[in-house]
Amino acid sequence: MAKQYDDPGQFFEDVLNATDEAWSEYVQELQGQLTSRAPIDTGRLASSFYISKNRPSKNVRPEDWAQAGAKKQVLPKYQRKIKFDGTWYITNNVPYAVRVAKDPAFGKNGRGFGSEWYNATVTQADKLWDQTAARFLRKFL
Repeated sequence: MAKQYDDPGQFFEDVLNATDEAWSEYVQELQGQLTSRAPIDTGRLASSFYISKNRPSKNVRPEDWAQAGAKKQVLPKYQRKIKFDGTWYITNNVPYAVRVAKDPAFGKNGRGFGSEWYNATVTQADKLWDQTAARFLRKFL
């Protein structure tokens, strides 16, 4: 059931807060999906999806991140608050990232979607946002 408001300003403040929370969850969930679905050998590619605001991140895991077959995977955490403002990026600067994302021959070890791991994640992003936003805003509408 929708919450009743005496002050319209409070309604808008609550909606903005809910939108911020939904956006934060969405961005982190999308980063997590890219990380968990990426092909993994050393884990460098899967561990190099960084969240940044207003400009793409230049961060990348070092070449000696892990030995071949180590499958080391660490999700980089964004250290600030994620809000529904500015332009947000999820970047991966591993030199072979685009090839692994776009070429089925290199992305064959993708977890969950085989060689379509990247395209499947990106094409489902709008649906993920719709579901996340609806869940957070449902209590106000």
